[in-house]
Amino acid sequence: MSARRVDGKEEVLAFIDNVRKLVSRITVHQSIVEGERVSFQWEFETANPTTLIQACVSIRLEGDAIAEIRAYHDPRPFLNAQAIEMMNRGLV
Repeated sequence: MSARRVDGKEEVLAFIDNVRKLVSRITVHQSIVEGERVSFQWEFETANPTTLIQACVSIRLEGDAIAEIRAYHDPRPFLNAQAIEMMNRGLV
């Protein structure tokens, strides 16, 4: 599965705003700063259905701007929660 590329400040801000609406809690477990890279190991919880997702993000900076963001997560907990929700609604 391939993620859609998000380019430019406005697209990044719009993407973050959309994700923010789905997330009820974020916990950062580890952060690493090395040269022009900043990385976080974190988890987020979705509100509906309630699901805990483990994730990592690596951010590359150029000067005072973000040049690149690479985010990774295991989608299985989210997909499992969606399947349970569909079964509860009698959709499958």
